[in-house]
Parts: sequence; structure tokens; C-alpha cells
Amino acid sequence: MKNIVIIKLLFILSFNYTFSQTTRTTITNGFWSNPTTWDTGVPQSGDNIIVNHTIEVDVKDTVTDILINNITTLYDTLFIKGILNIESDLTNGVVYFINNDVDKGRLGATSTGELLSEVIWQKWLNRCDGWAMYGGPFELPLVDYGYFHTGIAGSSFPSFWTNTYLYDETIPDVDREIGWTAPSNVNNLLPRGQAMYLFDSSTTSLTESRIIEVKGFTDLTENFNYRLQYSGANGSNENGWNLISNPFLGTIDWDAPGWVRRRTYNAIWILDNCTNLYSSYVNGVGVNGGTSLISSGQGFWVKARRNNPRLRSRRDILTNTNSEIKSINQNQIIRLTLNGDEIALVINPNATTSSDTLYDAIKFITTNSTIYSELDEKYAINTFDDISSVPMWVKGEGTLEINLAEFDTTINLMLEDVVTGDITSINSTTDYYFINTSSGFTHRFNLLFINVTNILQYEHINRESNSTESIDILGRKVAKEKGINFKPK
Repeated sequence: MKNIVIIKLLFILSFNYTFSQTTRTTITNGFWSNPTTWDTGVPQSGDNIIVNHTIEVDVKDTVTDILINNITTLYDTLFIKGILNIESDLTNGVVYFINNDVDKGRLGATSTGELLSEVIWQKWLNRCDGWAMYGGPFELPLVDYGYFHTGIAGSSFPSFWTNTYLYDETIPDVDREIGWTAPSNVNNLLPRGQAMYLFDSSTTSLTESRIIEVKGFTDLTENFNYRLQYSGANGSNENGWNLISNPFLGTIDWDAPGWVRRRTYNAIWILDNCTNLYSSYVNGVGVNGGTSLISSGQGFWVKARRNNPRLRSRRDILTNTNSEIKSINQNQIIRLTLNGDEIALVINPNATTSSDTLYDAIKFITTNSTIYSELDEKYAINTFDDISSVPMWVKGEGTLEINLAEFDTTINLMLEDVVTGDITSINSTTDYYFINTSSGFTHRFNLLFINVTNILQYEHINRESNSTESIDILGRKVAKEKGINFKPK
């Protein structure tokens, strides 16, 4: 496998059939290299292409975005730096998707066409600690991924420490982390759509970007069935975790209509190795950068909730949208951030105060996690209809940041500090500094929901002075007296 030198630039691609670079469109059937085939002459390297006629690509060429509207035959290699959209068949030759921190070559949305050429697929890994979670678009032996294996039979150093793991949902008992298992041999097949967790030391720096390259063929006509497990033998929060990957050659949309989900949660989780935090996404709401978009080969978690779970997808989950662009949502959202970790509380009239598989995302806790809400489960995204108080658990100390930019201000909020007894009225952005003496998670806060049309005044218990302070809806003190409860007045 060749090492590829990468120049680090920021570049975001989009594709909507309107091109920012030079666009060349076919005007008749013919050869790619013939000037009369095109409206503005033979394509130059990096051009955007629209093929509306039967075309024979008789030269090796590089394009950015290309739309295939009629049968196109390759006689050599077509390098793609942007998006390939197929509405008619692309046959023969080789399609080479270039993927690095500049170019995002990938398959885009496609409804009718077939990709019948051999494919060379690249995956760019922006690493921070040498580890990454990803899979491939083809079923291939582990050794074909071209990284340096250790601790596995058939590798160069089989007795060294293990640097590649798969996840087995049937193993965990009280701790899902014990579900990591090493492959028995480097020649074992990695199924399409299954992710591995690996440490790659083949580059000079563990934080250096890495490009994986594999080749194979794809069939866009087939529905893809993901391999999910549910043992049912463990605690509710330990059961059903499955590490899978995007099996397609392009970005997929978790919210697209082409999914079939049975007996699974509606959320997804993706690990950011740079922060050691999980992004979570469910029903239009994301935290820690979570979105509905999953890049090609990206490893992500889904959670089964009962026996015989089913997850299936069609080609129409492919999207032209870049995976770096966040989704838009219309829910009422309260975002809370502590030391870089984020959770969301969401009001949705279709949800309940108990666990909702369609609307909630359980908290995937790491050593860097600092906050979660807890009702019947620990949540990263907690959705409900009607509630008066939400307990929040935190770790460490610092400033709790509360953001109401996506929240309806006709409902007032107050933050109760369980330790000090302080109650603070929450405005559009509120920062609350606190100190925790405990090293682990503690129930430190309650977020109180107050309907301003019915309640005008509250009593705030000050546990240190054994008294209550009457405060108005804005948190202003109006009286002080002996008392033992916080209650509507």
C-alpha cells in the first residue's frame, strides 16, 4: 500500500448539480477525448462533468463532481475528487474515489443507475491518538486494509499487544467494555458494514492523518442487512450495543426514508477520539457535534432493544450533503455543556417521561464524560412532553453552560443546586460555576420547568440557614421565612 502525503487544508464540498468550477456538458454521443462531444471542449483535470449522452471514456482523467445521465463506459481509470451521481449505468474500467483532508471523493445520491466498474475506495482518518473506528464498503480480509497488525495470528508480531478489536454484544455482563474481542487471524474477513476498532502505528506520528485504501465491486440494487445482536442476558444499558459502519461508497443519512428498523433504538453514537467523547444523534437532535450524516466507512453504534433486531437500508439513504454539515431541527431544545461535554433536553409532544426508543439517546459514558440527565436511564438526549423537574448528574467542577437558543421562552426554567440549595433563574444563556468534592458522578442539579401562566412565585429553601426565600419568576427575592420545602406558592 502506498503512503500518501497530505496537505492540510479546510475544504467543504457540496453538490446540487450547480458547479462552482468549470462545468462541461456532453452535446452528442461520442468519445470523451473528442472536442465535439462537449459544449466547451475536452474536459480538463478537476472539471465538473454532466453526461447526457452515451459516452466512451477513452482516456485516464480526473474530475471533481460528475453526473451520469446516460450510459458511460470506462476504458481506463476515472479519478473522482467530489461526488459521483449515477442516474444511468457506469461500466468497465476503474472508478477511483480520492479521499483526504482536501478531496472528498464519494458516491452521491443515486436512484436508477448502476456502478459496474471496479472501485478503489479511500478513507481518510483524522486521528488524535492512533485509534479509529471504521469499516469498509466491501467484504475483505483484515490484512487487505494495509495497516500494521500486531497481537493477531498471521501478523508480523503475533505475540505483541493486540491493536485490532471487534465488538461482541453477547459477551458483556455488568460492563459493556468487556465486549471487545480480538480477531483470531489477520486473514479473517471483515464483513461489509461491520466496524473494527484499531490502533495504527504505521505512520510516524499517532496524530498524523491516515488514508486507508481498498478495492472491490458494489451492487446498488441490493438492500443491505446489517448484522445486529441482542443477547438479553445483561443489564438494560449493557444489552444490544452493536458497532457497525457505513457500508456504502458515500455519505448516508440516518433520517432518510430508506431505512428499516425493527426492535432497535432510533439513536446513533460516534466516538470522537480527539475529545474522547461520543457524539449522539436522534430525531433531529445532536449533541457533541452529532448529526444524521455518516461518512463512508465511519464506524458507529446502534442499540438493539429486543431479540431478533433488524436494520436494513436501501441505496436511497445516500446523500449529496457533506457529513460536516449539521441537521436542522424544529424541536424545543435546552443544551447544557460542562467542560466540553454536551447533553440536550428536548420537549416533544409525542414523547413521554419514560424511555422513548424513537426520541431518546442513552449516554455513552467515557472517561472524559462530565454530564448526563437521569430519569429511568442515563441520557445524552432526553426527550419528554410534560415534566416539572429533570435531575442532572455531573463529574468534576467547572462552569455549567445552559443555552436556550433553540427553546421556547414562554416556559421558564430554574436551576436548582442540590448541594447548596441555590435556585437560579435561567435566561437565554446562563453560566453557573460550581465545585464538586466527589471524583465520580453526583446528582448535583435539577432543572425545573415552570409554566409562567400558572405560577408566579416560588419558595427557595436555603439549607445552610434553614430558611426559605420567596422569589419571583425572575429569581428575585421578595420575602424570607422559616421553611422546609421548595414548592409553588
